[in-house]
Amino acid sequence: MAKRARIRCSNKKDGKNPRERITHVGGLNPDGTQRKRSIDQAIKDIESGEWKFYVEEYGRTVDVV
Repeated sequence: MAKRARIRCSNKKDGKNPRERITHVGGLNPDGTQRKRSIDQAIKDIESGEWKFYVEEYGRTVDVV
C-alpha cells in the first residue's frame, strides 16, 4: 500500500513567474521533519506506487496525479 503525503509547498526557478515549471514539492514527514522532493523524484514515487501525494486547502483534498 502506498504511503500518503500532503504537499504543503512548491519551488520554482523563478518564483514570481506563474508560467515557470515547479521544480520541487515539500511538506512534513510524520516525525515533523521537513520533506522536499524534486518533481522528477515525486513522479517516480507516484508511478512506482510507493507514494500518493495530495494537496489540501479549505477542507478540500485533491490527489496529485
